[in-house]
Amino acid sequence: MKTLNRRRFLANLGIALSAAGLSTLGLSACSTIPPQPFHLGKVVKPPLGCQELLARDQRGDC
Repeated sequence: MKTLNRRRFLANLGIALSAAGLSTLGLSACSTIPPQPFHLGKVVKPPLGCQELLARDQRGDC
């Protein structure tokens, strides 16, 4: 009976330690990455038809 309680204790201890390790790993990874702004391109209106699409890019699928 004592070994069953010891096994349960060690299993719970292992789960608690691994959960604590994973939580600190996640926090440390996020804090080391500096924030950077998004670089967006210019806004382009969609082509009105196949003629305009092909005029912009010959690889257009019409």
